[in-house]
Amino acid sequence: MSGTIEEYRPTDAQDPLLSELRQLYIDSFYDCYQFIIPDLNLPEGKQIIPWLGETFDHMQHELFEKQCRTFLVRDKFSTLVGLMTVKQMPNNVVYLAQMAIHPSFKRQGYGSLFMRYFRAMFGPTASYEVLTRRVNKPALEFYAAQGARMIDDERTIAYGYDPKNFLSFQLSGV
Repeated sequence: MSGTIEEYRPTDAQDPLLSELRQLYIDSFYDCYQFIIPDLNLPEGKQIIPWLGETFDHMQHELFEKQCRTFLVRDKFSTLVGLMTVKQMPNNVVYLAQMAIHPSFKRQGYGSLFMRYFRAMFGPTASYEVLTRRVNKPALEFYAAQGARMIDDERTIAYGYDPKNFLSFQLSGV
C-alpha cells in the first residue's frame, strides 16, 4: 500500500472536491452503520443517510470557520481514499474528530498511514484523543490496534457527546 497525504483547504463552498468528500464520508460510515442502525440512537425521525450528510455539513462548517484541519489520503493513482479531520485543543491536546476511509480501500493500511502522519505532524509531546461510538466495532478494533487506551467519560462529555453512546480514547505520540 502506498499513499500520499495532503492538507485540504477549500476556498469556498463551491469547491468541487467537497461533494466528493461528502460522498466518501457518507459511504465510509454507512458501510459500518448500515448493520447497526437501531443501536446508533439517532435523533427521533432521522434516517441514516440524511443524518450522515448533516454530520458532514457540520464538519464542513468547522473547516470553513478554521475550527479544524482536514487531511486527504490518495492512493498511488491519485484516487481519493480517505479523509481525517483534527482539532488542536488547549493543553497540547490534538483531537482526531473524524476519519473516513472509502469502503473499497478499508483494511489496506490507509487508516494506519493517517495515524502515522497524524503523530508525526504534531509530535510525541502532544496528547492525542479520539472518540468513537460504542457500537462501532471496526473503529474500536482499529484504535485498540493503534495502542489507544480508554479514558474517562468526562472527556466524552467535554467534547459534547453522550458517554452512553461514545467512548473516549487517548493515543500515545509514538
